[in-house]
Amino acid sequence: MIHINKTIKVLSLLIIALSFSFCAGNNDKEQQQKKIKELEKSTYTSKQAISQTTADSLVNLYDSYVKDFPKDSLCSEYLFKAADVCSNTKQCQKALSYLDMIINSYPNSKFVEISYFQKGVVWQESCKNKQEAAKAFNLFIQKYPKSQHVIDAKAMIQLDTMKDDMQLIREFEKKNKENN
Repeated sequence: MIHINKTIKVLSLLIIALSFSFCAGNNDKEQQQKKIKELEKSTYTSKQAISQTTADSLVNLYDSYVKDFPKDSLCSEYLFKAADVCSNTKQCQKALSYLDMIINSYPNSKFVEISYFQKGVVWQESCKNKQEAAKAFNLFIQKYPKSQHVIDAKAMIQLDTMKDDMQLIREFEKKNKENN
C-alpha cells in the first residue's frame, strides 16, 4: 500500500511538472508571436523603406519561431513572410531558400502554390535572372494550371521576352541605316 502511494505521488509530481513545462512552452510561443507582430507592425506602418537591420531582425524572429516550433501552423506563413522580406531587400538566394523550405517542409500548406509562383517573381525582380524566372513560372503553370495566378505567370514570362524601349530604338535605327 505504501509503495502504491509513493507511485501515485511520483506520477502526480510528474504530471504537474509536465503541465508547467507545457504552459511555459505555450507562453514562449505566444511571446515569440507577440514579438513578431510588434516588429511587423512597426515595419509595415513605417512610410520609409525597410532597413537592412530591421529586415534581418524580422527574418531572425521568423527563423527562431520555425526552429522552435517546426510543427506549428504558422511556420509556413512565417517562412513566406521571411521570403518576402528577403526578396524586398534583394537577398535573392535567401528568399528562394525560404520558398523552397515551404514547398519541401510544409507540402500541405496553403502557401505552397503561391510559393511556386513567388519563386518566379524573386528570380525576375530580386535576382534579375529572366531565364530562371521563366523556368519557375513555367513550373508553376505546369503544377497549378487552374490557379488564379496562371494568367499573371504567363504575363510575367511574356514581359521578360519583350524588348525594352532602348532595344527597340536601336533596332529601328539600325534598320533605318540599312535602308538608306
